[in-house]
Parts: sequence; C-alpha cells; structure tokens
Amino acid sequence: RGVFKTDPDLTLTVFFQIAEGSPILRFRYALESASGRKLTKSRGRDFLEYAGLSLKGFPEAREVRLSEFHELTHTFALQERTLREGDFAAGLAFMGPILAASSGARSLAFAYEHGSTHPDAFLEFSLTPDRGAVLRAVKGNHLDGDSLSPLSPFESPWFLLGQTAGGLGNMARDFRTFILRHQSPNAESRRPYIFYNTWCFQERNKWWN
Repeated sequence: RGVFKTDPDLTLTVFFQIAEGSPILRFRYALESASGRKLTKSRGRDFLEYAGLSLKGFPEAREVRLSEFHELTHTFALQERTLREGDFAAGLAFMGPILAASSGARSLAFAYEHGSTHPDAFLEFSLTPDRGAVLRAVKGNHLDGDSLSPLSPFESPWFLLGQTAGGLGNMARDFRTFILRHQSPNAESRRPYIFYNTWCFQERNKWWN
C-alpha cells in the first residue's frame, strides 16, 4: 500500500493471494482518495490500463476463451486461438479472458476474472508491435462519479498471473489446479460433486423441435 509521489491524496493498495506450491499469483487493486475525489468518464467509456507484460521471450502465444457460445451444442465451450506476428503488428485486441504464452522451456498465463459472454467484452488485451500485451478496461469497470473515499474505494477485478517450467500443458495443469484448490477460500464449493443438468437438452428441444 502506498501513496502517489505526485499526488499524496491518492492511495493505491494491491492485494495478493498466494498458495504454497503454486506458481499462480492472484491480485487486485484498490484506489482511494483521502479527500473523497471521484472517478470520471467524460467521454462515456473506460480508459483504465490495469497491467502489461512483454512476450518477447515467448514465441508461442494464445488467446483462451471460456465463454464462447456454441449453438450446435447449445452450451459454452473453451476455445484457443493462436496469436500471430501480424496480430501484434496490427495492435489486435482480444477478449480472452486468458492469455497464454510459451518458449517451450517456460510458459506463462495472464488472466482476469470476469464472465461476460464472448464477444461482449468488459476487459480486453491489446497487443503492441513490440510483442507486448496490455490489459485494459473496455466498459462497466466504473461509473462516472464513482467515489474514491476510504469507505468506498475503486476496486478492480481479480487478476491471475503465473509462470512455470515447460510447455503450455504444464501451465494449463497448474492454472486449473489453482482454480480448483486455491482460488476460493470455500473449499466445499470446489468439490467435484456429480450432477445432471437438462437445461441444454430442454432448450434445444424447444427451439429445434
């Protein structure tokens, strides 16, 4: 936690969540003002940049989508899309919410926790020509006039960042393990109970038959 050198009225707090034996770091920000200043959105859109990283040492990069709806199965499915050099050169933006990259010897993952349906992005990754990636707010991250007082600071979504030895398979294993065993303090909510859900079947019958 610390104050800004150029504006001591503003305090930024960073919250970290770590798990023993896991390479995944979970973190979020909180911004507050001692005098109770407010956030603005004068042009009607968000202009926040939460974090950035360089992928120069990671020639393989992928966007991992978790909320792409597939009409054929009437359900959401995971999709992976390779990021090419032209995507960086063109400054492509993509929703994710996971950015994964690898050099073969080591791999990383950078993600945010927000569940909007693709392509309705509230946050996005923006690529840069120097093989960088910046995580930006798109919409709905704050309201015009939101208070920054100590009693109601601006709080960001949670973010996940991790690096591990080996290829993307190792990163995927460590990432899934963190989500299953460490992300929530309520371990019971992560137990793999078996259940049956007929929602997709009923919806398909309703509209197809």
